[in-house]
Amino acid sequence: MRSTSRTPTAFTLIELLVVISIIAILVSIISVAVQSSIRSGRKTVELNNVRQVGNALLMHAGSHDDRLVRGWQSTDVQALANETIVFPDFMEIPPAPNYRASDDNIAGPWTWHLVPYLDDPDPILRWHLDPDEQRIEHFIDEGFEFAHEPAFAYNGWYLGGQWDFWDPHYRTPQLRFTSVEQADGTKVSPVVRTIPHVKNSTEVVAFCSAFQADGPMDDPRERDRVAGTWLVEPRLLANRMKWGLDEGGNVHIHEAGHIPLGRNGGPPVAWFIDGHTDTQTFEDLADQRRWIDRAKAVGDTPARDWSHEDDVR
Repeated sequence: MRSTSRTPTAFTLIELLVVISIIAILVSIISVAVQSSIRSGRKTVELNNVRQVGNALLMHAGSHDDRLVRGWQSTDVQALANETIVFPDFMEIPPAPNYRASDDNIAGPWTWHLVPYLDDPDPILRWHLDPDEQRIEHFIDEGFEFAHEPAFAYNGWYLGGQWDFWDPHYRTPQLRFTSVEQADGTKVSPVVRTIPHVKNSTEVVAFCSAFQADGPMDDPRERDRVAGTWLVEPRLLANRMKWGLDEGGNVHIHEAGHIPLGRNGGPPVAWFIDGHTDTQTFEDLADQRRWIDRAKAVGDTPARDWSHEDDVR
């Protein structure tokens, strides 16, 4: 009986192309999964960091008779109170000690006021930067950027407030939006200055990821490496439209300002006055009640669209 043997044959070109295509598809799937996992991990870090900033605000309030940290105060306001805070190297933060108009107002925003309540502030407030850029080495040179471009912005128009000598007839610091007119002509005071006076603590955002827009632009989402900013503004600031959404849910910025921002392929993160953190869609953040504790329906205007007149002409 004669035996026969079969000579092994090589892959045909078509078979090789099929195998290569399958490998390419698998690599693509794995790459997407890895990127998704990385972004998810960074979003978790982002939520944890904004929680620590919020906790710092609560600790600061606990040390200051439950008062919310001010959103911003001018050089003149600080000079009147002889207010001084210091860098970690014990140098006084400008505009102290001279309070000159020509000095950078590094201590103006809330940022440096919360630093003593953060265990390791640099990687928390600058976490969105590359690791080798997070640490501040020269406080005078980098202190302004640290104060004005943190990863998380404060709802400082309506919590704590903006302080300056707005009215030349008064010789005391003035709080913006102290008494403003709403749609029906009545006057309200929408700025909350202490923790106990926040009525809707589960709804009001204190900190949110944001950036500073230099002018009108479309759909600014997912700008991971863009600089942060110290202040975040609602869709309607007083009677000005700062940003909005079209029917497709796309964000449109109408004028320069401090706008919510989603990083790491996801929506903005937020810390609320009651202490919880969450991600927020732009539809969520378009609701005025997210920013203004006193927002309510007035006449035909629903609460989510509440606005008021400005108090500086």
